[in-house]
Amino acid sequence: MSSFKKIATILAAALTSTFLVATPQASAAISNGYVLSDTLANGARGVTVLTDTTKAEAGVNSIVALTTSDTLASTADDNVSLEISGPAIFGAYTAAGSNGAGLALTNLGKTFTFTATTSSAVNLPSPVLVNVTGAGTITITQKKKVGSTTSTIDIKTIYAATTAKTNILSVADSFVRVQDTSTAGTLASSVDVAGSTTVVDGGTGYVNILTKDGYGATLSTSGVLQATATNGAIVAFDAAPSVEVSSAAKTGVGGVLYVKQGTLNAGKPVNTTITVTFNGTTLATKSITFTGKAASISVTGTDIALSGGARTGTYDFVVKDSAGNQLAGITPTADTTKYTSQVTAVSVGGASSATAVATGGWTCASTSGSSVVRIKHVLSDLSEIYSNEFIAACGLGVSKYTASLDKNSYTPGEIATLTISATDVNGAKVADSSTVGAGVAINGGGLTAVAAPSSTDTFAQGVKTYKFTVGNVNGNFNLVVDLPAYVATDSAKTVSYKIADGAVSNAQVLQGIVGLIDVLTKQLAELQKQVAASQAPAKKTITCVKGNLTKKVTGKCPTGYKVKK
Repeated sequence: MSSFKKIATILAAALTSTFLVATPQASAAISNGYVLSDTLANGARGVTVLTDTTKAEAGVNSIVALTTSDTLASTADDNVSLEISGPAIFGAYTAAGSNGAGLALTNLGKTFTFTATTSSAVNLPSPVLVNVTGAGTITITQKKKVGSTTSTIDIKTIYAATTAKTNILSVADSFVRVQDTSTAGTLASSVDVAGSTTVVDGGTGYVNILTKDGYGATLSTSGVLQATATNGAIVAFDAAPSVEVSSAAKTGVGGVLYVKQGTLNAGKPVNTTITVTFNGTTLATKSITFTGKAASISVTGTDIALSGGARTGTYDFVVKDSAGNQLAGITPTADTTKYTSQVTAVSVGGASSATAVATGGWTCASTSGSSVVRIKHVLSDLSEIYSNEFIAACGLGVSKYTASLDKNSYTPGEIATLTISATDVNGAKVADSSTVGAGVAINGGGLTAVAAPSSTDTFAQGVKTYKFTVGNVNGNFNLVVDLPAYVATDSAKTVSYKIADGAVSNAQVLQGIVGLIDVLTKQLAELQKQVAASQAPAKKTITCVKGNLTKKVTGKCPTGYKVKK
């Protein structure tokens, strides 16, 4: 090795020894530092933190909050600083909560520095607010000083818009909803409370209103709130209407509008549309339906009750007003004038519902049979409304049954429907509580049950149906329906049916050929006859005379006539 190379090697080793040996450092002052917040609870207003959380969008005059849960814990004189570049300055802050005496704060408008005065852990102030003063790009650089070393933690970027939004009405950010209470509360949505847009006859609807600016902050400057209702409904702000007017106004930034159907609409169904404005700008339109007094009772879904006692749930009913709105809270009673020896009582299971059917039942004599009955409701003016008349039927258990298919012939892939009809010992339809019974067996060639029959399957209106898929087979089959639970009074039933895929058989092809030959033979004979006729010699017409009589004939003259010369 040359002297020059030796010197270079020694020099490199010396440099490595001097500069690349790790030097112990004090622990970091903070771990993650401050983060951007757009939460109103932190004092932020008009700021939106972006997907990249080191960036945000804000408007002029908006407030950005910087929050942290970190501590400043190292040695005295360590610090964390926030430095602003762009159209913004530091504003208010919440002082450190734990060991605040160990922290010195310096706010110079564009720079905020937190300096430790003790080696004990100190909570950093949070939140620290930044006031956006103009449009442009704002950067906030976070730095930390540990011992003699100062380093940058990160840089936050805020894009400030040119349009001022603070305390300026934003219809999109304001809230108007229909609710079922008069509580103003804190609105977070304009979605109406479920069920609140339908109000019972004589009840009150409520529209909650809260105005916001473009940053989602409640307006700080009052304006004129006005509401108008249609179709005779009456309104008032923050209390029940004391006068019959369809418009109301107040000064403020929010309130609760009370809506009633009005004296002229008492007992009548009313659909009203409420328009809400703030300083003349429409905030929203909302609709409320007031139901009217009961006008009709509709009974449906009647069953066949089991004879010999009181049965429940054997009919359904709803109560409606004159507009067809379904009403809740009305409990009809029986029209006792319709009672008979067969049906001795009719019951109502409970009050009507606005969203579902209510049920009732009747009491049957020990035999099967039926009566025509109805239920009624007495209104406040003592007038009565009646339901439609319906058949209250009573039946016993299964005595006899029949079976039938919906078709005589099926093609593969079709659905076949079997109907089993059952009657009781009196020949009446069986009670709906009757079952097909234990050991039920239904079997037929080429048929597969969609749902397998079960012993607990019940009859409805005297019938029970089953569906089958038709298989890819051809032929004539028998479906055997056996309800062995009733073998003492009846026996299994057989139903014949056919499955054909529509393909032409060899016999059908042969039959077609024979038929075609027969037709061709007849056509050929006729043709031969026509040809023979065309080839026969033509006969000459002659004139025959007998005295003064003349005749034209073919062949020869009749007796007594001579050929005219």
